[in-house]
Amino acid sequence: MSFALSKTFTPPAGWDRFQRSEELESHLWAALPREGWHYLNFTRDSSVWESRQDGSSVSVEFQEGRICGVSVNEGVAMETFHAIAEVFGLRPEGS
Repeated sequence: MSFALSKTFTPPAGWDRFQRSEELESHLWAALPREGWHYLNFTRDSSVWESRQDGSSVSVEFQEGRICGVSVNEGVAMETFHAIAEVFGLRPEGS
């Protein structure tokens, strides 16, 4: 069994100062349509979109209704998320 590598993304000033949470969430819904993605909502503070093609995923954490974390697996999820990350200036942690 192999495990997909995952990267955690953050805005330059951190999630506490990120003012575009609602806009980012809207972009995620538009970029990850039901036709190609399973939407999983295990808790009220998390959302996961899993690719139907390869099982890679975009995981989003919320705190008080605002995004406070994004983690993305290598594969279709990463390929799709890169364009969103560029729009919002999100970078992998440690880069």
